[in-house]
Amino acid sequence: MSNIGAGPADRLRIIVEPVGDGEVPVILNARGDGAALEVERLLGRTHVDFPIARTWGTAAQARLTLHWEEDGGGFHEIQSITWS
Repeated sequence: MSNIGAGPADRLRIIVEPVGDGEVPVILNARGDGAALEVERLLGRTHVDFPIARTWGTAAQARLTLHWEEDGGGFHEIQSITWS
């Protein structure tokens, strides 16, 4: 995940949900149920890698919902990803 902005993204949370049939892949360094990644602060113009583990039952596509704070305001964005 990249922060292409100049400022930091604080309390970044990425929630992964399956699209269609199948299960969500396991995010290997996630906390809790393994379906979300939490980063306390992602500095501007940096990135964080997060490995995933796919199983036979993993959905072919997932929806990523990102929540973060920037300059005291809350933001969110939804993206989709297809595993290859």
